[in-house]
Amino acid sequence: MAASLAMTRSSLSAPLCALLTLALVPGCSLVKTQGPRSGWRPDRAPECTTDRRPVTADIFVASVFGVGSGLAAATALRVIPSSYSARDTATAMLPGLLIPAAIVGASAIVGHQRTTQCVSAETRWAEVMKASAETNALAEAARKAAHEKAEAARKEAQEKAAVVAQTARKEGETRRTAEDKDATEAKVVAESQYLNSEQAPTSVPTPNDLLGGTPASISVPTNYRSTEGYQQARWGMTVDEVRTLYPHAEAVDNPTAKLALASKTANYNTATGFVFSNNGLTMVFIGLYDHPSGADERMSAFTDLRRLLTQKYGPPMRDGVVWLNKTMRTDNIDDLSTSILFGFAKQEVEWRTQESLVMLDASKGRATIDVTITYASLRLFGSLTKENDAHKLNDL
Repeated sequence: MAASLAMTRSSLSAPLCALLTLALVPGCSLVKTQGPRSGWRPDRAPECTTDRRPVTADIFVASVFGVGSGLAAATALRVIPSSYSARDTATAMLPGLLIPAAIVGASAIVGHQRTTQCVSAETRWAEVMKASAETNALAEAARKAAHEKAEAARKEAQEKAAVVAQTARKEGETRRTAEDKDATEAKVVAESQYLNSEQAPTSVPTPNDLLGGTPASISVPTNYRSTEGYQQARWGMTVDEVRTLYPHAEAVDNPTAKLALASKTANYNTATGFVFSNNGLTMVFIGLYDHPSGADERMSAFTDLRRLLTQKYGPPMRDGVVWLNKTMRTDNIDDLSTSILFGFAKQEVEWRTQESLVMLDASKGRATIDVTITYASLRLFGSLTKENDAHKLNDL
């Protein structure tokens, strides 16, 4: 009867141990832990597990199975006094305890290695990030210091240049005032002598005579339309006709310039003014503004426009520098822009066609060099001058 009972216990303990082993395989740490991926570098955050709780759980379970295995082994080997049936049961349970203990223990070891590697990887990544942050901070500090130094040097250079420019401007104004005074006095004397002589003319030359010898008495039809002009506009067109060609042009409160337009000319920012007389469109002014703004840049634009106008109208009839202050005259081309900027000189280029005058000039502006293109009708300029004189006479 006792032997039969022992065999029954042995046959039941083996399946129980097998089920227990299957329930515990492959262990908690093998499933719930992850080490750094292959090829990981410390320049990015590692994707792994630092949580040691699965390892702790595996160690606890392995310890329980280990203690059970030890008690079973001690019972089977008669280290612990027991009956024959107890020793038989312990012997049957021993594999079912040792195998899970070994598997869960191995899981704990693997989990421990993974978490340890992950902690080490995160430590290295944190060190790299700290070093990178320190390097970036030093670089930013160096950049800021260099910027402040450059800004201070720029301000100092600007202040020095402003002082030099102001001194030169004052000296130039003083010289111009003295020269203008001398020229005015000389002109008064010369005019007085000339008017008292027998060579005095009976009439004053008209602007048309100055522009090309066109007689001032030339008749202009009421509906005159020239074959020339500016772009699609033709000399003699009315204000409405020009506005149709340039719908963005705005009205200007001026006795002669009725329309103005902001646009681009040869890729330069320009302001265009349309001047009318009783006979229609007579003159067009185009002035550079905004960009480029520096004196050297304006002179570069002047050279570029002269090249383009020469391609369109051929070699100019006149191209030269007019020195307004002869004492400041220089042959150094590098000093020309400075001389024009301070009003010592101006540069003019002139082309003429059958009915038009085209002038390009660079002269002193308010804070830079003014570059202007002027298109004028040779036939209508005289009537425009007469109208301007009439407006002036109304003021007297």
